[in-house]
Amino acid sequence: MHLKLKLNGALVHLVWKLKGALVHHVQKLKGALVQAKGGPGTSRIEAKGGPGASQIEAKWGPGASRVEAKWGPGASRVEAKGCPGASCIEAKGGPGASCIEAKGGPSASRVEAKGGPGASQIEAKGGPDASQIEDKWGPGASCIEAKGGPGASRIEAKGGPSASRVEAKGGPGASRVEAKGGPGASRIEAKGGPSASRVEAKWGPEAKGGPGASQIEAKGGPDASQIEAKWGPGASCMEAKGGPGASCTEAKGGPGTSRIEAK
Repeated sequence: MHLKLKLNGALVHLVWKLKGALVHHVQKLKGALVQAKGGPGTSRIEAKGGPGASQIEAKWGPGASRVEAKWGPGASRVEAKGCPGASCIEAKGGPGASCIEAKGGPSASRVEAKGGPGASQIEAKGGPDASQIEDKWGPGASCIEAKGGPGASRIEAKGGPSASRVEAKGGPGASRVEAKGGPGASRIEAKGGPSASRVEAKWGPEAKGGPGASQIEAKGGPDASQIEAKWGPGASCMEAKGGPGASCTEAKGGPGTSRIEAK
Protein backbone atom coordinates (compact mmCIF):
# COMPACT_ATOMS: atom_id res chain seq x y z
CA MET A 1 0.00 0.00 0.00
CA HIS A 2 2.83 2.34 0.94
CA LEU A 3 4.59 1.51 -2.30
CA LYS A 4 1.44 2.20 -4.29
CA LEU A 5 0.99 5.63 -2.69
CA LYS A 6 4.64 6.39 -3.26
CA LEU A 7 4.35 5.45 -6.92
CA ASN A 8 1.21 7.57 -7.26
CA GLY A 9 2.99 10.53 -5.66
CA ALA A 10 5.94 10.11 -7.95
CA LEU A 11 3.64 9.89 -10.94
CA VAL A 12 1.74 13.05 -9.92
CA HIS A 13 5.03 14.86 -9.33
CA LEU A 14 6.26 13.78 -12.76
CA VAL A 15 3.04 14.95 -14.41
CA TRP A 16 3.27 18.37 -12.71
CA LYS A 17 6.90 18.65 -13.70
CA LEU A 18 6.08 17.79 -17.29
CA LYS A 19 3.21 20.31 -17.28
CA GLY A 20 5.50 23.00 -15.88
CA ALA A 21 8.12 22.26 -18.49
CA LEU A 22 5.51 22.27 -21.23
CA VAL A 23 4.01 25.59 -20.07
CA HIS A 24 7.47 27.12 -19.79
CA HIS A 25 8.31 25.87 -23.26
CA VAL A 26 5.06 27.23 -24.70
CA GLN A 27 5.63 30.61 -23.04
CA LYS A 28 9.15 30.64 -24.36
CA LEU A 29 7.88 29.83 -27.84
CA LYS A 30 5.24 32.57 -27.56
CA GLY A 31 7.87 35.07 -26.48
CA ALA A 32 10.08 34.03 -29.34
CA LEU A 33 7.13 34.26 -31.69
CA VAL A 34 6.31 37.83 -30.68
CA GLN A 35 9.92 38.86 -30.67
CA ALA A 36 10.50 37.15 -33.97
CA LYS A 37 10.08 40.44 -35.77
CA GLY A 38 10.78 43.04 -33.09
CA GLY A 39 13.42 41.43 -30.92
CA PRO A 40 13.66 40.94 -27.14
CA GLY A 41 11.29 43.00 -24.97
CA THR A 42 9.06 44.05 -27.82
CA SER A 43 5.51 45.14 -26.89
CA ARG A 44 2.37 43.78 -28.48
CA ILE A 45 2.74 46.07 -31.48
CA GLU A 46 6.49 46.07 -31.67
CA ALA A 47 6.13 42.95 -33.75
CA LYS A 48 6.67 44.94 -36.91
CA GLY A 49 8.38 48.08 -35.63
CA GLY A 50 11.16 46.61 -33.54
CA PRO A 51 12.25 46.83 -29.86
CA GLY A 52 10.74 49.67 -27.84
CA ALA A 53 8.37 50.64 -30.61
CA SER A 54 5.16 52.38 -29.45
CA GLN A 55 1.70 51.16 -30.38
CA ILE A 56 1.92 52.69 -33.85
CA GLU A 57 5.60 52.20 -34.37
CA ALA A 58 4.62 48.88 -35.78
CA LYS A 59 5.41 50.02 -39.29
CA TRP A 60 7.87 52.88 -38.72
CA GLY A 61 10.12 51.86 -35.88
CA PRO A 62 11.02 53.13 -32.39
CA GLY A 63 9.77 56.56 -31.36
CA ALA A 64 7.27 56.92 -34.18
CA SER A 65 4.14 58.92 -33.21
CA ARG A 66 0.60 57.69 -33.70
CA VAL A 67 0.27 59.18 -37.19
CA GLU A 68 3.82 58.57 -38.20
CA ALA A 69 2.67 55.12 -39.14
CA LYS A 70 2.46 56.09 -42.78
CA TRP A 71 4.81 59.08 -43.01
CA GLY A 72 7.68 58.35 -40.66
CA PRO A 73 9.04 59.69 -37.34
CA GLY A 74 8.08 63.23 -36.40
CA ALA A 75 5.02 63.43 -38.60
CA SER A 76 2.11 65.35 -37.04
CA ARG A 77 -1.34 63.89 -36.46
CA VAL A 78 -2.67 64.83 -39.90
CA GLU A 79 0.55 64.47 -41.76
CA ALA A 80 -0.55 60.93 -42.37
CA LYS A 81 -1.06 61.61 -46.05
CA GLY A 82 0.48 65.02 -46.58
CA CYS A 83 4.02 64.37 -45.21
CA PRO A 84 5.91 65.69 -42.19
CA GLY A 85 4.96 69.16 -40.96
CA ALA A 86 1.70 69.25 -42.89
CA SER A 87 -1.20 71.13 -41.26
CA CYS A 88 -4.44 69.50 -40.14
CA ILE A 89 -5.92 69.38 -43.63
CA GLU A 90 -2.78 69.10 -45.64
CA ALA A 91 -3.49 65.42 -45.57
CA LYS A 92 -4.07 65.33 -49.31
CA GLY A 93 -2.81 68.71 -50.49
CA GLY A 94 0.66 68.58 -48.99
CA PRO A 95 2.64 70.91 -46.70
CA GLY A 96 1.23 74.40 -46.28
CA ALA A 97 -2.08 73.52 -47.85
CA SER A 98 -5.06 75.41 -46.38
CA CYS A 99 -7.96 73.75 -44.60
CA ILE A 100 -9.67 72.67 -47.80
CA GLU A 101 -6.69 72.35 -50.04
CA ALA A 102 -7.02 68.66 -49.41
CA LYS A 103 -7.77 67.97 -53.06
CA GLY A 104 -6.85 71.20 -54.81
CA GLY A 105 -3.28 71.50 -53.60
CA PRO A 106 -1.28 74.06 -51.58
CA SER A 107 -2.85 77.46 -50.94
CA ALA A 108 -6.09 76.37 -52.61
CA SER A 109 -9.16 78.15 -51.21
CA ARG A 110 -11.89 76.41 -49.25
CA VAL A 111 -13.70 75.14 -52.33
CA GLU A 112 -10.72 74.72 -54.55
CA ALA A 113 -10.87 71.11 -53.55
CA LYS A 114 -11.93 70.07 -57.03
CA GLY A 115 -11.44 73.19 -59.13
CA GLY A 116 -7.80 73.79 -58.27
CA PRO A 117 -5.87 76.67 -56.66
CA GLY A 118 -7.68 80.01 -56.70
CA ALA A 119 -11.04 78.50 -57.51
CA SER A 120 -14.02 80.19 -55.79
CA GLN A 121 -16.15 78.48 -53.20
CA ILE A 122 -18.39 76.76 -55.73
CA GLU A 123 -15.88 76.35 -58.47
CA ALA A 124 -15.44 72.88 -57.10
CA LYS A 125 -16.78 71.33 -60.29
CA GLY A 126 -16.86 74.21 -62.76
CA GLY A 127 -13.24 75.29 -62.44
CA PRO A 128 -11.46 78.53 -61.47
CA ASP A 129 -13.59 81.67 -61.10
CA ALA A 130 -16.78 79.73 -61.74
CA SER A 131 -19.84 81.18 -59.95
CA GLN A 132 -21.78 79.35 -57.29
CA ILE A 133 -23.66 77.15 -59.75
CA GLU A 134 -21.01 76.73 -62.36
CA ASP A 135 -20.70 73.34 -60.81
CA LYS A 136 -22.07 71.58 -63.84
CA TRP A 137 -21.85 74.13 -66.62
CA GLY A 138 -18.39 75.61 -66.28
CA PRO A 139 -16.83 79.00 -65.59
CA GLY A 140 -19.10 82.04 -65.76
CA ALA A 141 -22.34 80.13 -65.41
CA SER A 142 -24.95 81.92 -63.28
CA CYS A 143 -26.40 80.57 -60.05
CA ILE A 144 -29.10 78.46 -61.69
CA GLU A 145 -27.50 77.85 -65.01
CA ALA A 146 -26.42 74.56 -63.57
CA LYS A 147 -28.90 72.66 -65.73
CA GLY A 148 -30.12 75.20 -68.26
CA GLY A 149 -26.75 76.41 -69.45
CA PRO A 150 -24.91 79.75 -69.34
CA GLY A 151 -27.14 82.81 -68.95
CA ALA A 152 -30.11 80.82 -67.76
CA SER A 153 -32.19 82.46 -65.00
CA ARG A 154 -32.76 80.93 -61.60
CA ILE A 155 -35.49 78.59 -62.84
CA GLU A 156 -34.16 78.02 -66.28
CA ALA A 157 -32.55 74.98 -64.81
CA LYS A 158 -34.96 72.70 -66.63
CA GLY A 159 -36.78 74.96 -69.07
CA GLY A 160 -33.75 76.51 -70.73
CA PRO A 161 -32.27 80.02 -71.00
CA SER A 162 -34.45 82.96 -69.94
CA ALA A 163 -37.19 80.66 -68.66
CA SER A 164 -39.17 82.21 -65.78
CA ARG A 165 -39.23 80.84 -62.27
CA VAL A 166 -41.83 78.18 -63.03
CA GLU A 167 -40.88 77.58 -66.60
CA ALA A 168 -38.76 74.81 -65.24
CA LYS A 169 -41.12 72.20 -66.60
CA GLY A 170 -43.50 74.14 -68.83
CA GLY A 171 -40.91 75.88 -70.96
CA PRO A 172 -39.88 79.51 -71.59
CA GLY A 173 -42.48 82.13 -70.68
CA ALA A 174 -44.58 79.77 -68.62
CA SER A 175 -46.15 81.36 -65.53
CA ARG A 176 -45.48 80.20 -62.00
CA VAL A 177 -47.91 77.28 -62.20
CA GLU A 178 -47.61 76.64 -65.89
CA ALA A 179 -44.92 74.20 -64.95
CA LYS A 180 -47.13 71.25 -65.85
CA GLY A 181 -50.09 72.82 -67.62
CA GLY A 182 -48.13 74.74 -70.21
CA PRO A 183 -47.75 78.45 -71.07
CA GLY A 184 -50.56 80.69 -69.82
CA ALA A 185 -51.92 78.16 -67.36
CA SER A 186 -53.16 79.65 -64.07
CA ARG A 187 -51.60 78.88 -60.72
CA ILE A 188 -53.52 75.63 -60.31
CA GLU A 189 -53.76 74.72 -63.92
CA ALA A 190 -50.55 72.86 -63.30
CA LYS A 191 -52.29 69.52 -63.67
CA GLY A 192 -55.69 70.41 -65.09
CA GLY A 193 -54.54 72.52 -68.00
CA PRO A 194 -55.16 76.16 -69.04
CA SER A 195 -57.98 78.05 -67.31
CA ALA A 196 -58.67 75.19 -64.90
CA SER A 197 -59.82 76.35 -61.44
CA ARG A 198 -57.79 75.94 -58.29
CA VAL A 199 -59.06 72.42 -57.62
CA GLU A 200 -58.98 71.31 -61.19
CA ALA A 201 -55.36 70.57 -60.53
CA LYS A 202 -56.02 66.86 -60.27
CA TRP A 203 -59.11 66.41 -62.39
CA GLY A 204 -58.51 68.54 -65.43
CA PRO A 205 -60.65 71.50 -66.45
CA GLU A 206 -63.30 72.07 -63.79
CA ALA A 207 -62.14 69.16 -61.67
CA LYS A 208 -64.86 66.52 -61.21
CA GLY A 209 -67.96 68.64 -61.10
CA GLY A 210 -67.52 70.14 -64.52
CA PRO A 211 -67.37 73.80 -65.54
CA GLY A 212 -67.80 76.22 -62.65
CA ALA A 213 -67.24 73.69 -59.89
CA SER A 214 -66.36 75.32 -56.56
CA GLN A 215 -63.12 74.88 -54.67
CA ILE A 216 -64.33 71.82 -52.79
CA GLU A 217 -66.40 70.31 -55.51
CA ALA A 218 -63.23 68.56 -56.51
CA LYS A 219 -64.52 65.29 -55.17
CA GLY A 220 -68.23 65.87 -54.57
CA GLY A 221 -69.27 67.40 -57.86
CA PRO A 222 -70.81 70.77 -58.91
CA ASP A 223 -72.00 73.13 -56.16
CA ALA A 224 -70.98 70.73 -53.42
CA SER A 225 -70.33 72.45 -50.07
CA GLN A 226 -67.03 72.29 -48.26
CA ILE A 227 -67.70 68.79 -46.96
CA GLU A 228 -69.59 67.50 -49.91
CA ALA A 229 -66.18 66.43 -51.05
CA LYS A 230 -66.89 62.88 -49.96
CA TRP A 231 -70.70 62.71 -49.95
CA GLY A 232 -71.82 64.65 -52.98
CA PRO A 233 -73.89 67.80 -53.72
CA GLY A 234 -75.92 69.27 -50.85
CA ALA A 235 -74.22 67.39 -48.05
CA SER A 236 -74.02 69.34 -44.77
CA CYS A 237 -70.86 70.17 -42.83
CA MET A 238 -70.67 66.90 -40.93
CA GLU A 239 -72.34 64.64 -43.37
CA ALA A 240 -68.91 63.90 -44.65
CA LYS A 241 -68.78 60.66 -42.71
CA GLY A 242 -72.33 60.12 -41.50
CA GLY A 243 -74.12 60.63 -44.77
CA PRO A 244 -76.57 63.26 -46.10
CA GLY A 245 -78.57 65.04 -43.38
CA ALA A 246 -76.32 63.92 -40.55
CA SER A 247 -75.89 66.42 -37.71
CA CYS A 248 -72.56 67.99 -36.71
CA THR A 249 -71.51 64.98 -34.67
CA GLU A 250 -73.17 62.35 -36.73
CA ALA A 251 -70.01 62.28 -38.72
CA LYS A 252 -68.97 58.98 -37.23
CA GLY A 253 -72.19 57.53 -35.81
CA GLY A 254 -74.39 58.04 -38.83
CA PRO A 255 -77.55 60.11 -39.47
CA GLY A 256 -79.49 61.12 -36.34
CA THR A 257 -76.83 60.19 -33.80
CA SER A 258 -76.20 62.61 -30.93
CA ARG A 259 -73.01 64.55 -30.43
CA ILE A 260 -71.42 61.88 -28.26
CA GLU A 261 -72.74 58.95 -30.14
CA ALA A 262 -70.11 59.75 -32.66
CA LYS A 263 -67.73 57.27 -31.11
